[in-house]
Amino acid sequence: MKCNSELPYIEFDTDETLPLWYNFNIQKKITELSRQVRTYLKCKESTILYRFRTNNSNYLVKNNEKLQKNINLFDRNASTFLRACRKINELGEDFENSLEFFIQKVNSVGDKDSRTLISELFQGTLDVMLIIHQLSEQELHHYPSHLKLVVELMRKVCVVLMYAKEWASEFYEELGKNYSQLKKEVRSLIPDRVLEKKEMRQKKLPEEF
Repeated sequence: MKCNSELPYIEFDTDETLPLWYNFNIQKKITELSRQVRTYLKCKESTILYRFRTNNSNYLVKNNEKLQKNINLFDRNASTFLRACRKINELGEDFENSLEFFIQKVNSVGDKDSRTLISELFQGTLDVMLIIHQLSEQELHHYPSHLKLVVELMRKVCVVLMYAKEWASEFYEELGKNYSQLKKEVRSLIPDRVLEKKEMRQKKLPEEF
């Protein structure tokens, strides 16, 4: 069936256009899920590389301008995301339960403040997720404190995306479980006292590092 617009030189076939749009939408979803799986695997790889680092390695790399820029952006986006999470979970209860409660308020009574807060959280989730995708492709194992924070944040990101992307809720639920397991592994490898020592050593490094 041919459908012509008011402009005679524009012509398209709806029988062809709709499947093309549908396929494009499916392709975008596949790309998103593939990207999420790759990010998890890269975080897992960084954990393994850190585990089997050489004992005499200080694991502090020379200045990398692009990596440092991404880390600075990550720090800002992480702060924004965590601030939104704290507003959602101001009572310090289970984050997922608190998020579900806020979403129910929006859907049932259309609470404006809750809607604004949920929007801030979703935007913060997107921003921190995108920079984590980039960081995961770099030598994140050289930055154990950031590796640890990335894994923790991605666990929360998965909780948010379970509700933001209903079509992939089961996927993000399972991915969140994987990040929870990885979090335990990372915490055992990189306890807080190790991070404190590394930060002190970093301050003592010569300028060329």
